[in-house]
Amino acid sequence: MVNRAVIVKDEYIVYASSNKLVPDNDDFTYSAALAAFVRARKQDIIHGVMFVDDAISLNGAQAVADAELSKVIYAKPAQTMDQVAALQLMEQLGIETKYNPNINL
Repeated sequence: MVNRAVIVKDEYIVYASSNKLVPDNDDFTYSAALAAFVRARKQDIIHGVMFVDDAISLNGAQAVADAELSKVIYAKPAQTMDQVAALQLMEQLGIETKYNPNINL
């Protein structure tokens, strides 16, 4: 499960999300936070790059697609069928994905 996400566009951080910012809230997900941000400020993140601390879920992949991000870089390999399906979906949609274990968010 993703706990931290950052979106970079034109060398600037334009979005950051962490469940650490919402204490004692098990319902918090970065995909829900991203979806809300996209509704409010999509123009700020279109074609940006998202860095996440884990492979994303299908809900996260849909949020990435809605945000029209160009690339997702994730720190942990996909371990669930949901994560594998999310990576496959993004590939089909033309969103570049890259595993990089050196990300430290």
